[in-house]
Amino acid sequence: MDPERQKAQGNEDSVELHFQQILAAGDYRGEEEKIRYLVEHALEGWMWLEGMGVELAQPIFQIYGALWPRTHQGKYKGKTRGEALTSPLHDQVEARGISLLLRHKVTRIIRYMPLELEGRVLGVEVDGEGKKYNFKARRALVLATGGFCADVEMRARHDPRFDGRFPTTNHPGATGEILNMTEDIGADETGMDFIQSIGPGGRDIRYISPPAGQMYSLMSMVGSLTTNYCIYTDLSGRRIVASDARRDAITEAVMRTPERVCVSISNESGRENALMRGARLETLEMMKDRPHELVRADTIRELAEKIGMRDSSVLEQTVARYNSYVDAKNDPEFGQRPHNLTWKCEKPPFWAATGSPALHHMCGGLRTKETTARVLDRWNNVIPGLYAAGEIVGGVHGANRVGANAIADCIVFGRVAGRNAASEKPWSD
Repeated sequence: MDPERQKAQGNEDSVELHFQQILAAGDYRGEEEKIRYLVEHALEGWMWLEGMGVELAQPIFQIYGALWPRTHQGKYKGKTRGEALTSPLHDQVEARGISLLLRHKVTRIIRYMPLELEGRVLGVEVDGEGKKYNFKARRALVLATGGFCADVEMRARHDPRFDGRFPTTNHPGATGEILNMTEDIGADETGMDFIQSIGPGGRDIRYISPPAGQMYSLMSMVGSLTTNYCIYTDLSGRRIVASDARRDAITEAVMRTPERVCVSISNESGRENALMRGARLETLEMMKDRPHELVRADTIRELAEKIGMRDSSVLEQTVARYNSYVDAKNDPEFGQRPHNLTWKCEKPPFWAATGSPALHHMCGGLRTKETTARVLDRWNNVIPGLYAAGEIVGGVHGANRVGANAIADCIVFGRVAGRNAASEKPWSD
């Protein structure tokens, strides 16, 4: 949250509201102490980035899966989105002469065994282009290796519904080996089956041959991953969930459809306000190889027919009802919030995109002690010399992560882990 800038936009917010929303959105499964620390230090984390040259790229807004307009979109040296945050950090690494090893893979975490000398973590075994190395953790080891949404076997072990047909938004390296290695040295975990999906953010699974890998639906190009520029229906044209609902609620609604497919209905103004910020028509026209996943029409009836709906009148009635809810600023069906009932689907051309859940974020992970980022073992004891931050840590978000909280989590607790690890006394050989 950012009270001064939000208030200037007519948006009242508070630390307490953010805290209560995270707690409730995670079904009260998150650790209150961690959540409280996150919301109290999130703005400080943003200001830390501003100190490196990051600027606010646009007014503070409500991103898909968020529950309030408090998302900050950064820009840095002409870069936006994720690059606007990683690039200044990379520049700081280079300025300090810190080495980055991009062709090396951790193969083992080395801990003193048996547990003498308090059983501290000594370092890591690494494979570097076919050669083995042991890297000593002079003060401590910090784990910031993310989740396992790109590993079909591992995620299906914890949530069997998400087999190889379902793609991921994660990079190919999000495979969770480090979690397995921490188990080998006695680390404890929590909430491993709390795996979040971008509800309709993956390709339509009817057209996928597993393993799906990293695949995106076309929805983000036509306003379909926003909180107020789309209508979510099933393949019969019936609305299934509010577009400003929690991410897990949207995912569950899609998973309850017979085909596990969502249809998002939008129009030209929705496309212009899309997550991709108005995908060019030429780009959309290139999608000829996916004719059933993205269609354009001059009427809702024609749109329904092109998407393959049996009775086009069902979608016509759905759209008409939704438009009436916008007029009334009241959604009696699914409870979409009044401030997200601002767009009406009434001016052609109309767009429809289909998609299925794409695995996005692991809400569970390693247990850490309070707000210290120190990793705990199965006996609730701190593992000396081991810290963790970001998606590899559980207990922050509970059963469901609020949209845009991941970056805040990484920055806030990443700084904690770094400070605490750096304050450790060097240990001798």
